[in-house]
Amino acid sequence: MALTVDQLIEVWRKLFPDSYTVPLEQQANGRGMTVIGPLASIFARCSDAVELSTQAMHLLDHSEKLAPEAQGRAFASGTVTITRAAPAFGDIELYEGDELFVSIHTADNETVFEIKLELTADLILTSGSKGPFSASVLASSSGYRGNITDSQGRSVAFQDQITKTYSAATTSILTGNQIVNSGVGDLFDASQVGAFIRWTSGANRDAGPRRITAFTDENTITVDGASLAAGTNNAFEIIDLNELGLSAELDGDLSGGIYAWLDQIGGERGLGRYFSEDDDAYRDRITKVPDLVSPAAVYRAISRILTPLNIPFLFIESRNPNDMQGWAWGQHAWDDPSGTVLPASGQRVWQGQGFQYRGFYVVVERQAYGDFGAPFDQHPSGQHPHAAWGEMFYDGYPVEFWSDLRALIDEVEKTRMNGVPWLLVLVDSI
Repeated sequence: MALTVDQLIEVWRKLFPDSYTVPLEQQANGRGMTVIGPLASIFARCSDAVELSTQAMHLLDHSEKLAPEAQGRAFASGTVTITRAAPAFGDIELYEGDELFVSIHTADNETVFEIKLELTADLILTSGSKGPFSASVLASSSGYRGNITDSQGRSVAFQDQITKTYSAATTSILTGNQIVNSGVGDLFDASQVGAFIRWTSGANRDAGPRRITAFTDENTITVDGASLAAGTNNAFEIIDLNELGLSAELDGDLSGGIYAWLDQIGGERGLGRYFSEDDDAYRDRITKVPDLVSPAAVYRAISRILTPLNIPFLFIESRNPNDMQGWAWGQHAWDDPSGTVLPASGQRVWQGQGFQYRGFYVVVERQAYGDFGAPFDQHPSGQHPHAAWGEMFYDGYPVEFWSDLRALIDEVEKTRMNGVPWLLVLVDSI
């Protein structure tokens, strides 16, 4: 059970004599607790984190749980309030995905970055209105880190972008919202996309700030909003949202962020989450005892891949011939056609000591589907040998069949016991 601040302070009282603790708490209006109190707060947060993390290692709900069991990842969410400074001239369009940064100010007057947020929907800050405007936000990364409290020590600011003022630029407006530099020098670069352009003189001075939506080259950009007035000798500046007189603050706590504990546990068991598989289905799958190790489990693993493809196969456990002697003369394991991985040829395959007692063979009938080439070294029956080189293009290979074999190998590797050798054998027919 996580310890509270009061419980930790009580532990401190019991560890030290009253002659030490009482003066710290009672004299000078309890100024001596300015160290003990924050330390207790730190350890209380640590205790909460330990409880949350340890409980999250449980896959299933249980009667003694103190925090939620393992779950999939989730992103903290909440609301921010945005206001505009007077005179709030011109509409400002905010887009889904626009980034804000939450920072906390320490007692040493330092600013420490905490979490990056993203707007979850477009928002228009209408001209003439200072707000406040409410915007939904989502933490850009999952986990508990995004669960932060709304406190006076935290600030919210939009992402900074490159800004620049052009006081003597000569520009012209082409086809509505395309701005072309007709003067000397390069004015624009790709990093300015997402920033705002605001005219300080010229025909578009009263147009309000416009977001740069596209970069064509160093002298051509496109902005949003209504069509602009054609003209030249425009002085303008490129600024970001923080320079447009916008301010943002948290409107309540951000909550709901969870680390992917369930996926972590599944990954340790070699079971990744399927696409669109929810927590309940994934939890049910990874809590079941895996069908592994036994010969029957290996056979089922092979069948899962090859049977739907109608590919014939044999699963043969290796044997020690000396343990398979028959009672009659000539009756020996070597005479058992199913005891060799090449039953039609009569060849004997010896794979070493590991295969005598614990290995197995997966014999698969070779397939040709997905072959995009022609055989190099085969020729029509009854004719002089010649290569496909002179007839068609180079040898290909059955790329789809090889892909299915790769899936077969992965499935067998996942199912067999470590240390058990096996051999994949391709034959022309079974």
